[in-house]
Amino acid sequence: MMKYRVFIAGVLLSLFVILESCEKDFLLEKTTTGIAPEKKSNSTFSSGDDNFAQDLMVLGRKLKNPYSVDNMKLAYESLRSKFPVLTETLNIRPTHLYVKFTPASQEEYQYLESITDVELFEYPLDYEILKRGVYYRDPNTADGLPNPQYASVPVGYTFPNVSYEILEELYIPELVENENLLGTVDALIDQSLILTDNLVGEVLRFSFLRRPSRWNPDGFIRTFDNITNGLIPLQGVKVRVRRWFTVKTAVTDARGYYRTGSYRRPVNYSIKWENDSYWDIRDGWIGQAKYDGPQQKGRWNLDIERWFGKTLGFATIHRGLQRYFYRDIVGLKRPGHQTKLKVNYHHDSQGTGVNWGNWDGTGLFPDIRIFGRSNNGGNRHPVNVLLSTTIHEIAHTSHLELIGNLQYVQVAKQIYESWADAVEFFVTRQEYLELGQINYDDPSLDNSGANDVDNKQEWDHNSDHDYTPLFIDFADAYNQGIERGNVVNRCPDGGWFDGNNCYFGTAPQGETAFIFSDNFYYTPVNCCDCPVPGSWFDGANCFAGEIPEDRIGFIWNDNWFLRPAGQGDLLYDEVSGYTMELLESRVLPHSYGLTSLRDALKANKPSGMTDKHIDLYLNYYFNL
Repeated sequence: MMKYRVFIAGVLLSLFVILESCEKDFLLEKTTTGIAPEKKSNSTFSSGDDNFAQDLMVLGRKLKNPYSVDNMKLAYESLRSKFPVLTETLNIRPTHLYVKFTPASQEEYQYLESITDVELFEYPLDYEILKRGVYYRDPNTADGLPNPQYASVPVGYTFPNVSYEILEELYIPELVENENLLGTVDALIDQSLILTDNLVGEVLRFSFLRRPSRWNPDGFIRTFDNITNGLIPLQGVKVRVRRWFTVKTAVTDARGYYRTGSYRRPVNYSIKWENDSYWDIRDGWIGQAKYDGPQQKGRWNLDIERWFGKTLGFATIHRGLQRYFYRDIVGLKRPGHQTKLKVNYHHDSQGTGVNWGNWDGTGLFPDIRIFGRSNNGGNRHPVNVLLSTTIHEIAHTSHLELIGNLQYVQVAKQIYESWADAVEFFVTRQEYLELGQINYDDPSLDNSGANDVDNKQEWDHNSDHDYTPLFIDFADAYNQGIERGNVVNRCPDGGWFDGNNCYFGTAPQGETAFIFSDNFYYTPVNCCDCPVPGSWFDGANCFAGEIPEDRIGFIWNDNWFLRPAGQGDLLYDEVSGYTMELLESRVLPHSYGLTSLRDALKANKPSGMTDKHIDLYLNYYFNL
């Protein structure tokens, strides 16, 4: 009998909600001012032309809170007055608290952010959004201080030692009540939304017997890249989905795809440019970098096009961070930053980047600053330059962590900048290799223009003496002095050029050519004969000739060869065989200037390298 009464009540409730919704929709159309319905669709929403969300977020009026305990009780009384059978079905009580945190410093804000079980918002959650944007600034907060932070926390939550205010007690039934309560929870939520005038832009389709269907917010995030000249998937992006005070998050995979937990109604999409563990991207000095998507019930795709301004900058910096912390970085170590790495993007400032190292320890200053314009006329940096600059600055952070602050201040600028240049080159190239750009920064090609920014194979004594190919050359196999030089006589010290090297001679048949003390030798015929013209017996072997001080000799198939002469104003780069992993782990920690670098390189020579190889290369730097 009771089940039958509940069924009849449900039918009546269904009719009531349908009629109530029709009446409310009509009244909203007639009386609501200043509120525009948000786009709502079950189809894909593309933000390729979404330029209006590229600036400061603007809030409107404060909304009536449908989830406050008081308003939920009013809504429940409204239902119960029409359907007495619902009495005592729900226990409306505080389940969550709507909280405003007010950090008094950047250090407190940083501490608050480290609490990963709470999703913080820089703007209040009970205000209408008049204009979506990429950052928000609280108008009542003094310059230099972080914005207040808003969140919903469960009752009984242990608050951190940061000033806070409980704005309202909340009852969020969909998070705490049993699913077996049929449609009562949904009827209550709808009724509270109606009574608080919060169904603008939503069509109420609820009935007691047919609940709103569940759906999972999802979509794809892509970003523009100038080298591929197209959109590429953006991995590791934190997408936040919010329905009033209920927040769910997801992180994009290698396809740029994300999918959150389910909802029954439209949601607000947004991106917070941060990683829960390792980094946080800021807009300018203080503001949290973000992107506000639409409110809708349906998939949200975001294509960050080439004209997206700040958002393209945030996305590109994110790519560099994602690469360095999670993806292939050619054997290098990951940064082990004790706190989140703070990276500030200055969209309209001129320069490239700077690493401040967070020396003050308070969190007030950023670790890294990336600038959106070049010094040359203030032109926008292309995407690959922003990306490689980000990687360069993270390399400084990792270097500092490797040896410590006290040691780092003793390192010559030429060493730490040249190291960061090498990381920039190899890691950025790896990024583009994985995107199918096999010729990106290939020094053997004419990469004039956007590509030719990292390999530094045209560096000479007229170039900046701090930003050099010093470490690049030890890890690559390209000799710019030969390959890029325009030398007429490749063999000025004798021999003839065979197209690759200078042929110097051949040991007699049956004898062995070798190098000793940087001289060409061969074993004598019989006991003491040295038949090669110009050679002579030194009492043990046949001396065939000296290897010049500025040349590298080698043996192949019992033939003597010299590497060809290079162009004098370019580095003679016959060093190779070192890996970036070896350089970072065994050479860099002991390198403070050229002398200590030379000693560390010689102590860790790979096969095929000699002290002469190292000296011949480094002499160029010593003589600058």
